[in-house]
Amino acid sequence: MISDIKVFWQQNLIDGDTRHFPVLSERISQSPLEPYDSKDHVEIVSSLKNNFKNRFKGFNEIATVAQFFVSPLMEIDIQQFATSVTQNFSEDIVATKMELFEQTKNSYAWVMA
Repeated sequence: MISDIKVFWQQNLIDGDTRHFPVLSERISQSPLEPYDSKDHVEIVSSLKNNFKNRFKGFNEIATVAQFFVSPLMEIDIQQFATSVTQNFSEDIVATKMELFEQTKNSYAWVMA
C-alpha cells in the first residue's frame, strides 16, 4: 500500500500537481515565471520508494515470528515457525522447536492457573 501511495505521488508530480508537497507548492507560486520541471522531484520520490522497499523487505519474511511475539497464545504451525526462525536468525531448527514447545506449554499453564 505504501508503494502505491508513492507511485500516486510520483504521477501527481509528473502532472504538476504538488498538493501533497506544500513547501514545493509555495516555492512554485513564489516563482511563477519559471516553469516547474518535476524530473528531479520524481527521481527523489522514486529513490525514497526504492529505499523503503529495500529497507523493509525482510518484514514479510519474519511475519510469522513477529506475529508470535505479538500474540504468543495464537495457534501456529511449529514447522513453519521453526523454519522461519532458522532461516532468518541462524538458529538450530530442533532447538527452536523445543523452545517453542516449552514456551507454548508454559504459556498455557500460566493461563490455566
